[in-house]
Amino acid sequence: MSDTFLGLDRSGNDNNWTVNNMTLAADQMLDSPTNNFATLNPVSGEGSNALSEGNLKVANVSGGASGWTETAPSTFILPTTGKWYWEWQLVDCAGEVSQGSVIATATNSIGAGTSGILDLRTNNGSAGTIGLDGVDNVQTGLAIAAEDDIFAIAVDCVNETFQGYLNGSAFGTSVDYSGVASNKKNNLVFRPMVTSSGHNVTFIANFGQDSSFAGTKTAQGNQDDNSIGDFYYDVPTDYLALCTSNLPAVAVVPSEHFKSVEYNDGAGAKTGVGFQPDLVWLKSKGNNYHHKLTDAVRGVTKALSSSSTDDESTDSTGLTAFGADGFTVGADTNYSDTGGGGYYGSTAGMAGWCWKAGNAISGTGDFTQGTIASTCSRNVDAGFSIVSYTGTGASATIGHGLSKAPEMIIIKCRSADSTEWIVGHDSLATNAFSNNKFLKFDDASTYTNGLVWGSQPTSTVFQVTTGDAGNLNTSGETFVAYCFHSVDGYSKFGVYTGNGNADGTFVYTGFKPEYVMVRRTNASLMSWRFMDTTRYTYNNSSNVGVFTINNAAQEYNVLNDDLQLDICANGFKHRHTYSQVNHDGSPHIYMAFAETPFKYSNAR
Repeated sequence: MSDTFLGLDRSGNDNNWTVNNMTLAADQMLDSPTNNFATLNPVSGEGSNALSEGNLKVANVSGGASGWTETAPSTFILPTTGKWYWEWQLVDCAGEVSQGSVIATATNSIGAGTSGILDLRTNNGSAGTIGLDGVDNVQTGLAIAAEDDIFAIAVDCVNETFQGYLNGSAFGTSVDYSGVASNKKNNLVFRPMVTSSGHNVTFIANFGQDSSFAGTKTAQGNQDDNSIGDFYYDVPTDYLALCTSNLPAVAVVPSEHFKSVEYNDGAGAKTGVGFQPDLVWLKSKGNNYHHKLTDAVRGVTKALSSSSTDDESTDSTGLTAFGADGFTVGADTNYSDTGGGGYYGSTAGMAGWCWKAGNAISGTGDFTQGTIASTCSRNVDAGFSIVSYTGTGASATIGHGLSKAPEMIIIKCRSADSTEWIVGHDSLATNAFSNNKFLKFDDASTYTNGLVWGSQPTSTVFQVTTGDAGNLNTSGETFVAYCFHSVDGYSKFGVYTGNGNADGTFVYTGFKPEYVMVRRTNASLMSWRFMDTTRYTYNNSSNVGVFTINNAAQEYNVLNDDLQLDICANGFKHRHTYSQVNHDGSPHIYMAFAETPFKYSNAR
């Protein structure tokens, strides 16, 4: 890397910067707008130690008397495929041999505050282990480190093994972590840690951007198998640097499957969605009108409201057509005041959210059926289907048309009045569906009912039984179900633990979100709250708002309300203490859809 590269004006106008107080060999990184390397995450809300040297250095980490002291995790969760390698240097440990951990996970999301499951450590001058702690205990090998030593780890996410290195040499044997619970092994991050009080440790990480470790070493220039990076030691064959260029190509382009919109031009065609939507969810921004959901399976003009227990209505002047690039709305005579109606929003303005399902209706023979025949519009690639069925009053299975088990299922009876919206979410608990956990849009509690789901959804069907006053399976009544599962780089359905702090919990999604919905699950009087970036165009903006799914209230100003978020390149971070969205120690489920996959996104 040339010492004259930094600050060079490539326009030919010679407006070059003069380098001042920088050592270019150490201070100039390989990152570019099209390829960002992992760093330690300064917005994670974890660890009290300040980061420096481009968020690669964490200093003076002191082990706690009662256990691990965790620092900020990496900005990348390890992909579930591929082979990955990185290094870190033990810069200082106050003259003592240190203890430190290298790779960890938080249950279901970064920011959950759980201890790591994969440890590579040194142990106060005697023995160290590389292995898994807690209930997933696997240990092998010994390593003793001193100041200036360089650790490395190679993680094989295909075969679910990892190997530790000290100063370029492997120690111990490869460790198999395939038996670890999936919610842990699918959320692995690098997180320096220290255990045992009295050890003040300083680390510098290198994910491939600087093998000089901020000038403490002479850079060696080793690259991965894609000829990317700058590592101190040779990278094992087939292993890659943690950077966006090396992330797997995305299978789903978010803008082709989900889009949030707004309009205030009255009735007529609303274009610019970018695809033909099969579910359109509309809400007046400035009036207390009910949410309106119309989908292609039930048909145009057929409306349900998430903020009401009413049965399906026919709004002849509501949403009247699905188009190749959007939808058409009528003048909506059901809402005639000057603020605009529940669909057309001529004065107050409208917000909308559009999902693509299959642009076709499938039935028996087109996908695996359950014991109740179902029809659906299904988007297998994007993990979303709209399912219609008729209840039998007896325990039954229903085909959802997807290739993976749904993680979130939203069901509403179409034909009977005063029936509640039932919501299953797999992060409500371990095996949430088989333990019959569910929520309601119109109710604040979390429920357990032995006669609701009955079993976990499979890759082909979900189960409904006879419970909860027939809201899922009354004989002869018709129902609609919206089924979702996570898709890398496009959608995420998970749980995070709040911290009750304005420097709030960070939630890793693996993409820059366009839409985020959250719901606290362990207390009464909790609302379903959501926002989108079509209206919230920059972090800390004040001219847009938050909606609540379960009531008809107009949008709330985001700075005066509670769901105040920083939208990041790889997730979202809370910036409000409000107990409904960021309560200290409480679980909150979420649903998020992408604007841009992490592989291609930059912070805003």
